[in-house]
Amino acid sequence: CAGDAMFSTVVLDCCARVVADQPKNKVRDFNQTRKADRAAARRTHVTKSGVGLRLMFWKRGDEIEFANVGPKSELKICNGNHEEAFSATY
Repeated sequence: CAGDAMFSTVVLDCCARVVADQPKNKVRDFNQTRKADRAAARRTHVTKSGVGLRLMFWKRGDEIEFANVGPKSELKICNGNHEEAFSATY
């Protein structure tokens, strides 16, 4: 979903909408908390038909850390490293 790969444009749009707090699709709780920083796991649909992709991300306060994109049936979120996460002020 990166660069000019299939779904890259729609994933970029989905990420931008999450950051702007204007998601196109409902953001759902993933029912996980990362122990290292107590960030909450979240997910939202990138596409709803065909493959049915979901964007998984971590949220702690106003901070968002994108984790991975997976098919609807994949219930996995990558832990990442909260110490290397990028934070933007807007």
